[in-house]
Amino acid sequence: MSVELIMNLGSDQMANQFVFSLPTGIPGGGNKEAVALRLDGSFDTPAFSLATYDVNYRGIKVTKVSTKEETEKTFSCDFRLDQQWEVYDSLVNWLKMVFDPDTLTGYPEEAIRTTALVQAYGRNNEIVKSIRFTGVVIKSLKISEFSQESSDPNKLTAEFAFAGMKVS
Repeated sequence: MSVELIMNLGSDQMANQFVFSLPTGIPGGGNKEAVALRLDGSFDTPAFSLATYDVNYRGIKVTKVSTKEETEKTFSCDFRLDQQWEVYDSLVNWLKMVFDPDTLTGYPEEAIRTTALVQAYGRNNEIVKSIRFTGVVIKSLKISEFSQESSDPNKLTAEFAFAGMKVS
């Protein structure tokens, strides 16, 4: 294989050139720009997967792919926690809309779901691919440990569930 063939493949998608956003806002309000800008680290896109089943015949097993989707419908994000706790307050208000253990109530589905968007950027600051998550709802929130030895900001980990994922 020649180096020229590799050079002619074109530019690679750089892993650090992406933006995470909640374009339709955070249910219950909150600063969606602060949440998007405080995303820390990486975003791991769930794998699209299909179910399988086995066919056994005379001692031989054949695994076949089914027509049933089995994508794990969750993703998590880490956020840098701001000193005013605005990101935390925005997300915890949403979480309490899903279920508030103090009042034992939750809002209807249409009030607690939103859209999340991950956009991959090219070398000229243009969007080259978008991954749209629909029916997104927050399912957990965890503040990282406080540490006397650390010089890093505190983090907030949020886990989300979603209904659909489309890459376009």
